Amino acid sequence: MATLLCSMLIGSGFPAVVISGVARRHVILNDQTQCKCPIDVSEEEESLDDSPGAIDNSKYLLRPIPDLRSHLDEHIAVLQKKKDEYEKNILEREEKARLDHLDIHTKDRYKYRRYHAWVAIIENAPWTLKEMKKYTNEDGKEINEPMSAFFIEPSTGFRHEVTSNQYLLVESMWNHENYFVNKQCCEIKNIDWDVTNKENWESFLPAEPVKLRNTGTESEENLEEQNKIWIEKHLDTLRSWVEKLHISDHDFENRFPNFQKIIKYNKCIHIRYSPYSQMDGKINQITYYDDSSYETPTVRWIWYEQRTDFLEKIKILFITEEIKEFFSRGRKDCLKNYYHSNNQKKPKILNFFNSSRNDSLKQMRIYSRSLCLIFKDACDLCSYQEFRMKSKGRDLEAIIEKFNRNILKLADDDIAIRHFALTENKIYLTFHYNEGAVTASSREFTKPPKSAYGKEIIFDPSTTKGYMANADLDEPTQLQLYVLLLQQLKREEKVKKMCDIRFRDYHDIIDNRKDEMTTPKLKFSMFDKLRNQGARNIRIKKFEEEEARKLEVMKNDADFLAPYLVFYTELPPPTEQSLAAYNACLNDLKDRYVRLLNELQRKYEDLTHERNALNRFLLKFETQFDNFDYERLVQEAKDIQLNQRMVQQRLTTTHEEAQKKFEKVKEFLLKDSRLNLPV
Repeated sequence: MATLLCSMLIGSGFPAVVISGVARRHVILNDQTQCKCPIDVSEEEESLDDSPGAIDNSKYLLRPIPDLRSHLDEHIAVLQKKKDEYEKNILEREEKARLDHLDIHTKDRYKYRRYHAWVAIIENAPWTLKEMKKYTNEDGKEINEPMSAFFIEPSTGFRHEVTSNQYLLVESMWNHENYFVNKQCCEIKNIDWDVTNKENWESFLPAEPVKLRNTGTESEENLEEQNKIWIEKHLDTLRSWVEKLHISDHDFENRFPNFQKIIKYNKCIHIRYSPYSQMDGKINQITYYDDSSYETPTVRWIWYEQRTDFLEKIKILFITEEIKEFFSRGRKDCLKNYYHSNNQKKPKILNFFNSSRNDSLKQMRIYSRSLCLIFKDACDLCSYQEFRMKSKGRDLEAIIEKFNRNILKLADDDIAIRHFALTENKIYLTFHYNEGAVTASSREFTKPPKSAYGKEIIFDPSTTKGYMANADLDEPTQLQLYVLLLQQLKREEKVKKMCDIRFRDYHDIIDNRKDEMTTPKLKFSMFDKLRNQGARNIRIKKFEEEEARKLEVMKNDADFLAPYLVFYTELPPPTEQSLAAYNACLNDLKDRYVRLLNELQRKYEDLTHERNALNRFLLKFETQFDNFDYERLVQEAKDIQLNQRMVQQRLTTTHEEAQKKFEKVKEFLLKDSRLNLPV
């Protein structure tokens, strides 16, 4: 495995070598149960406690009474606590280092017999194809950094620094250039990786690779000796007996035994699946446990691919019994996240891609007695809607709406919060704050009884009361209040209907999700060689049918009369209609050729005019041009003349073709049995 990995890295230009040495027991056995899971599962979740409103009232609250008590003892206690934690962390690190040291140097009869091979990348090696790392010294010159290394474990593919305690000794290393024996008796973290130092490294092939050869000064005296060194051969090996590496699509896709691979980490199990091996499209699963015996799971992440419902991943919290589903763009309902729990007291939350929805809905929250909707960038500036239900049934108790500021209106006329108290038969309105104002205007309406059909609502001024924050403004007139009341009543009826629509949408999404989880469906690309055989056969059949149709059209003569018979239900039509179709067909053919000949004639006349103008220009200013410009203009005149002859030839050919075509079509129409023409 190390040799294969090193070969692939060398082929990609990395200065890789295979290291032979001694490693720890869990590295030899690839036991990762004591290692932390290297996969960092990060999620971008929206806050569940976000309850946006139209107004931020925090800056209008009264300032709290200042606390005049002394907090010196509390500050000293906090500082002492931080100091104790810092000292505790230092002791824990020292204890961990001591235990690691004891673990490495503990008595073990197989301690230095567990040989292992891994890969090292020698950075800034002379034979590297990568860009050399440099730094600026005290003299201001850029020089190459000293050689350094880091390790790659072939069995896992993870990177380890030289300070890692995974490996104990380095005995030798090699690549396709040379074999180096380590002569240093020190810990791995203190090894000097400069292979040009003969005191630390002994090379099997002298002066290999070529870039490590030191030929001294390039004078004429040692030129002959230098040439001998350059052409020197140290080792001739046989050609590789390994065949070219080839992995079929089927083998590459089914990369794991039994279509899955299980890796156990410290309190974590990672399972990878082959693509399309699971009916639900699952490809990855990470489960975190509360104990090392893997019996009490806490969190589980599941990743999916090629799902028709665009499901990307699911997070399951076993302690709180919460399930969070994440989707990519492309769903018809524009669903982004779906949070639900077995606990009925917790709300169900649906997040949407608001930019893809017509109503700009961003979030929907469903509680036991209410439905909350959050909007973003809505056209009507609505940012929040809440539908409160009664304790029993689906009867509405109240409707609350919040709006963003509309800069086109005055603050005292711009509604911020609208509250329909259906059980109280009232409407509460709160307007936006004026700039620099401490309070906002408000208005309260008591809804009048419903009028008979066709009659207007009678407005009673005693049924409304309000507060004007701006004393400079006049009180609204009765007409203005009446119009405002009618607007609110109309809005109330509209929002009631909207509530039923929102609940229906919610139930449709939930029912659809149940069907998608019960019977998941997978999709595949049309370029998938392993699964698109049916689609490929359909495309081949369509292509063959299209080619056959084109060949049939080429074999048959053109039907000139068909477009002129579509208006007639009986064939052959009467004599008058047959003559009309006959004349229409010939006239259209004649008009087509006339337009074509007229266009060619105009083109010919334009070229003639352009040629004559250029000739007159050359004769008049012949002596004022240099040779280059004069030859260029003469060549341009020749090109115009050539184009003129070509247009003239095409004009003649088209005229002859028109006469032949006209006679041919005329003869075809006279013999056509679909026309009732006199012979």
